Amino acid sequence: MRKFLMIFLVHHLSLTILAQVRIEPNSIGIGQNLSGTIPLHINKAGEIASFTGANPFISFYNGVSFYGYFQAIADHLEIGSKNNLNIDFFANNLPQLRIYGDGSGITAYSPLSANAGISLTDAFRTNGFAGYFGDVLKSFGNTTPLWGSIIENPQIGFKCNANYSFKMDLNQDYLITNVEEVFDNGNNFNPVTGVFTAPSAGLYRFEGNFSVSKEDFVHPNIHWGIFNLITKINGGDTSNSHLPLTIASESIKVHLSFTETIKLNQGDQVSFAVSQTNEYALAIYFSAASGVSRGNAISGVKVY
Repeated sequence: MRKFLMIFLVHHLSLTILAQVRIEPNSIGIGQNLSGTIPLHINKAGEIASFTGANPFISFYNGVSFYGYFQAIADHLEIGSKNNLNIDFFANNLPQLRIYGDGSGITAYSPLSANAGISLTDAFRTNGFAGYFGDVLKSFGNTTPLWGSIIENPQIGFKCNANYSFKMDLNQDYLITNVEEVFDNGNNFNPVTGVFTAPSAGLYRFEGNFSVSKEDFVHPNIHWGIFNLITKINGGDTSNSHLPLTIASESIKVHLSFTETIKLNQGDQVSFAVSQTNEYALAIYFSAASGVSRGNAISGVKVY
């Protein structure tokens, strides 16, 4: 009877082992529905492996070459490589992050999102350069940003001459265009269109002088009128400087000087126009000046 019971227990135990563990020539399976093509295949819900001990260690070899490891050490889980091998993180079969084994840095192949901010203990660098004292990191659109100095009140200004003549009909605005550029610090003035574009927000001052004349081209009885200079921002009138035309002589010239101080936003466009009105609704002339001191000129600068 004892021999029978012993044979029964051994047979029952072997059936239980065979039901849970399968050993094949090149694989060991634990659990049900196992794949014999995987050297070690554990099929179980929940926790399937536990490594316990002082600083448990899992190592990876390629032949006899030690490649890397996982190790739980006191206060952290360490993932490491050996022999200057890089550590790569992949998602969807694509590289997302590389940590270089030679210590040269980290490359992210996708944008980094730092919702909690970025805290640095060393210098912030671009292309290995941290900049000089007082430098700022300048954006260059889609190209690489660079360190550079900043001028708190940069040189922004222009001057142009408009020494030509044309007939001004009654109550019509004539834009001052196709002028002769004297200088343009910052490259913000277009001499063809006569438009100045503010490169940054701030306070700007514009000034200049213009001439109007009856000369010998118009009706000699014109004795009264108004000569207007209109300053336009983004195509709309913003101010109007005017001078009464009280001219008795047919050849006399009237000169209008102006100064405008305007607060502009970045990208605002400033242009200038002239017009005239008189009692006979006749044309008079925007006149080229005969002397430098009376030249038709416009200038503008950024105050701050």
